[in-house]
Amino acid sequence: MKSALITGASSGIGYALAKKLAPDFHLILTGQNEQRLRDLATEINRPCTIICADLSTDRRKIIAEIQKLNPELIIQSAGFGLYGECVALPVDEQLKMIDLNISATVELSIETAKQWIANNSRGIIVNVSSAAAYFEYPSFNIYASTKQFIKQFSKTLDYELMQYGIRVLTACPGMVDTHFRHTASGGYPQEKAFSMSADQAADFIIKQIDKKKRSYLFDWRFRYLIYLQKLFIPNRLIYPYLKKAIDKRHNRSKS
Repeated sequence: MKSALITGASSGIGYALAKKLAPDFHLILTGQNEQRLRDLATEINRPCTIICADLSTDRRKIIAEIQKLNPELIIQSAGFGLYGECVALPVDEQLKMIDLNISATVELSIETAKQWIANNSRGIIVNVSSAAAYFEYPSFNIYASTKQFIKQFSKTLDYELMQYGIRVLTACPGMVDTHFRHTASGGYPQEKAFSMSADQAADFIIKQIDKKKRSYLFDWRFRYLIYLQKLFIPNRLIYPYLKKAIDKRHNRSKS
């Protein structure tokens, strides 16, 4: 049976993807919450490989499992964001965000590709970026910057690896109804927002995998905003709009 590794599988999009891919793949589930991973495996009711690890600091056990099982599909959905201006947020938390959102994604992508090339294997890597990657984003600066890096890195890596039969796809969801906003705000109460479900986001990613589409922004509102920005809206008008939207979601002040 084919195998697929999913990072961030203990919640959100990763959790939804695992349930949808379970009939067709032996799943390698990674995340920080071991009980959630075991609950997911029970819900799926199929044998799974579970790896409990903090990808911001501990990636060797996951790389070892990739080398052992040689999965055909890697989906990297682990990541987090923080709302607030850079000077209002702890530097160590922002550096951890960079380690998880960028360093882990880069290392697992390259190590997987090297493994596949050495084994003359083909496969697909899906790196989950964000609609935020298309903007310079005040009060969401580090997160948007990490996702912009992942978008550019993944698209270019896809071009480099196509000669080996390896694809690297970039998924760019907009707002998804997960615990992301709760974590990003530090627990600040969130207003109800128009967002897609994790199941809907997972469906879009599976559709992208089927079509092998290099990069996919699957939120029409952000596509429309990008279109307007390219036409005639300068950053001096976009910045206040984006910042206001984020600042409503937290109560952090500069320190």
